[in-house]
Amino acid sequence: MKVLFVTYHYLHGHGGSVFASRAYINAFAALSQRMSLLCPVTRKSGPEGLAGGIEIIPVFRSRNPLIAVRNYALGVLHRYYGLFRRVLQKGDFDTVVFDTCYASWRLIGQARKAGCRVVTIHHNFQQEFVRDNYTGIARLRLSRLTRRCEKAAVLGSDLNITLTEPDRKLLQDAYDPSGSRRFVSIGVFESVPVLKPALDGPRSEGAFLITGNLSYPQTEQSLLPWLDRYWPLLRNEVPESQLTVAGASPSPRLREACAASGVSVVANPPDMAPLLAAASGYICPTSLGGGIKLRIMDGLRYGLPVLTHTVSARGYETLLGRCVFAYDDEESFIGALHAMMETASSPEEIRREYLAFYGFEAGCERLRNCLNLNL
Repeated sequence: MKVLFVTYHYLHGHGGSVFASRAYINAFAALSQRMSLLCPVTRKSGPEGLAGGIEIIPVFRSRNPLIAVRNYALGVLHRYYGLFRRVLQKGDFDTVVFDTCYASWRLIGQARKAGCRVVTIHHNFQQEFVRDNYTGIARLRLSRLTRRCEKAAVLGSDLNITLTEPDRKLLQDAYDPSGSRRFVSIGVFESVPVLKPALDGPRSEGAFLITGNLSYPQTEQSLLPWLDRYWPLLRNEVPESQLTVAGASPSPRLREACAASGVSVVANPPDMAPLLAAASGYICPTSLGGGIKLRIMDGLRYGLPVLTHTVSARGYETLLGRCVFAYDDEESFIGALHAMMETASSPEEIRREYLAFYGFEAGCERLRNCLNLNL
């Protein structure tokens, strides 16, 4: 398999989309004879955490705000159009992988004309993300463009890969109700074989941790009502409980709400590892947005049982009731909390069960199987 992989995401730093993109890039590289990668870069940062042997073709995105406004108005989603054609003509590729529908916009036709198999990786049902993270004119404009882009990707791909089964159903119902296109939900997985973190350090009983990009609207708009609705229930059931919220760029409003609720905030931590290693339970209160909430993987990697809203439980179905405990109202929250606190699984057992499905090797095997079935 000779692959041209096209991603819409920057591949440096942290974040859920970066993590998932790296995992799929490295998995395709592991299964390919040869692979080239088209990816956006900045003047200061390029891709990080990628496997060796990948030919990286960097593309600079303009930071000129006037160009950004023009592109937004014209529906120009990326800067690959001419470069993609040239790379495709010279590369003798048999497979083109688009990482999100946005990366595929107006390029699928060229890939199919070249005789390549077309694969699109859908990180979520993009319409949900736009709905829950944009407002006003921006949401209206981007919603229309996303519908066109997402539909073209679904119908133009030989294989549509989703990260969760609910996303597969949403995409198929929206754009392919007749079932003419091929979908496979193979989830997400570690981007490299995982080294064992220290799991035997001191953990504070009743120490709960919430992490994530706190600047995302869907994160803040979920966390603020959670503090009013569920945090008092947790403290009532576990009187000794302590809660830490850690992540990028918390707003003044979120900081004030946490302070008023007796919750510690760690803004922009350089490393989550010490916080994860000290916690006894992980909470993901996000009740908005689609896709898979990759922050939960941080908790599981450190052997923490996870308490999560059902929206954020998408993609973790294999661990529900054992390592991951879901709720959607006050009554189910208390039940899930008790189940989590009573779990007999040790940190090492949670980590082992997590890696059995979400480890890099397991992800590569699922990807190998779905590609072989599509040959």
